[in-house]
Amino acid sequence: MKLSKLLKEVATDHGFSLNEIDGGQLFDFFSRKGYEVKEIGAEKDSVQKYVVADESENQFVHFQYNRYTDEFTVSQMSGYRIDQSKANRAGMRRSRDASEVGKTVYMTDGNYTPVEIDAMELRNLVTHVMTGLDREAKAQQDFYAKNPLADNINEATQFTKPSQDGDIYYSEREGKAIGIRKGDSLYHLYVYDGTPKLGKVARSDSRWENMGPASRGLMRDLAMKGVGGLYTSDSAEADARKMIQFVSDMTESVNEESMVNERLNVSRDLLTALYKDRGATAFAQMILELRDENALDDLVEALQNQYTI
Repeated sequence: MKLSKLLKEVATDHGFSLNEIDGGQLFDFFSRKGYEVKEIGAEKDSVQKYVVADESENQFVHFQYNRYTDEFTVSQMSGYRIDQSKANRAGMRRSRDASEVGKTVYMTDGNYTPVEIDAMELRNLVTHVMTGLDREAKAQQDFYAKNPLADNINEATQFTKPSQDGDIYYSEREGKAIGIRKGDSLYHLYVYDGTPKLGKVARSDSRWENMGPASRGLMRDLAMKGVGGLYTSDSAEADARKMIQFVSDMTESVNEESMVNERLNVSRDLLTALYKDRGATAFAQMILELRDENALDDLVEALQNQYTI
């Protein structure tokens, strides 16, 4: 029995009133805060699994609730600048650092075994996780206020294997992280809130595998490796498209599988020839009948970027 549960029983026996909330009040609290609560799977043995997350879904907590006994358990959480002592008190241990600076994943054990937590403790834990981005933003503001030239300092990576500028890297040991070589540095590459970003610089490439020049297929395959929990295959597909565009804008190393080939204009020439051969109406109908939804998504995104539609 957890100490908090034992203390609660002792307090009840002695007629003391504790500051407690029940399950209904906790879910109401999540709703007032604007947190998104989703059920995971079907209810089993009166226990329903949930995930509570912020709008970006970058900060979340997995918990379980028994509506008959009004008891909670918790199994996983992820967020920025999480206080390790708070995590330990909730029975969570550090699992790994994510590719984003300051973000960490916590879990109960290797099997995500749920541990008991009362409603008030869970509320405080979720609140702590959901305010992580605020702590990270303040930490960065404080850092650059004290080090105004820090953002102009290029930290070099020790490369032990041959590579070229623009090469894409992957590391299972760094938490299924994607990276890119830019100059003398190997940067973490990720998408945050819909925008591709360069993250922290790796000190060495020893924990990384050089995947070669960027391509649309490669970025999709690497993004898919991170699918799990709230990060779906659709999210991975979208992130891959954004990263390849980001990389292609930044470097000329994108190979023939990328979305554009500005040097040869292969795709543009083929489409122009097809338009002239089939005519405008047939050409438009062929585009509308494309079965590849990803290709249509790319086309719409390109049109929106260039025209008002």
